[in-house]
Amino acid sequence: GAEPLAKQMYFEMQNDPAFLNPITWQSIEPEEYGGLILPGGHASGMRQYLGSKVVQYKVAQFWQLDRPIGAICHGVLVLARTILPETGKSVLNGMHATCLPEFMEQTAYFSTCCCRGRYYRTYKRTVQDEVVEALGRRGS
Repeated sequence: GAEPLAKQMYFEMQNDPAFLNPITWQSIEPEEYGGLILPGGHASGMRQYLGSKVVQYKVAQFWQLDRPIGAICHGVLVLARTILPETGKSVLNGMHATCLPEFMEQTAYFSTCCCRGRYYRTYKRTVQDEVVEALGRRGS
């Protein structure tokens, strides 16, 4: 199990007013933040976040502030799907990025589909396929 300090910190987080009353995506003001972390996950419940036009709009605003942005796991799909209005292209276009490799995503799916169904398949396309397309070049 987790160390006592980690358990204590988790308990404190669960009781923090910011955790108990989160802000809406619409109310996010990108200028108020010094950096952005886009968490990820593969469960189907993540689709509302990963595909949200509101989240993508806010990320585009944040991107234009030129502040640090990080993405974890499937969170990079938010970046891949965020289109800058002035270019009509993904914010990742022309950039270098890392993401969940296709072979890992496929291995997780094929080794568990008999007992977990489509649990490890959030979308038909892999994360790597979407990110490479957003980069604007194949094989990057």
